[in-house]
Amino acid sequence: SFMDGDLCEARSVGNYTNLYYMDYTTEGDKCTKDCDPASADPACGGSPGDLSVKLFADATSCCSEKLGWADQAQCVAESNGVAYNGTESYYIDWSVTKCAKDCEGAAPCGGLADKWMTTYASAADCCAVLKW
Repeated sequence: SFMDGDLCEARSVGNYTNLYYMDYTTEGDKCTKDCDPASADPACGGSPGDLSVKLFADATSCCSEKLGWADQAQCVAESNGVAYNGTESYYIDWSVTKCAKDCEGAAPCGGLADKWMTTYASAADCCAVLKW
């Protein structure tokens, strides 16, 4: 059908669905929640402009189906209006030849790891890869 039934009903009575959708007009790899942007919920982005868009019960489902290439934890956090601060695991920062923590802020944080980077549970596990 042209429009999701929940979306049609919500639009018809002047409400929102509180479901998530992929909004290709927004920046970043995240989904948007169909709810009042004036509300206190930081995930709210208003109703979708594309009425044929698929709706999802939660950010996890939307991120998985519509943004499978993106870092899923980051997508879900940002879709829910929460700042993503990494996984707290470690990765090799080859620019300084040391292991850095996947987080933002002061050392030992080294910034967010790229999705393609191998991460390790601890600094010791990461350093084991660097030693010879």
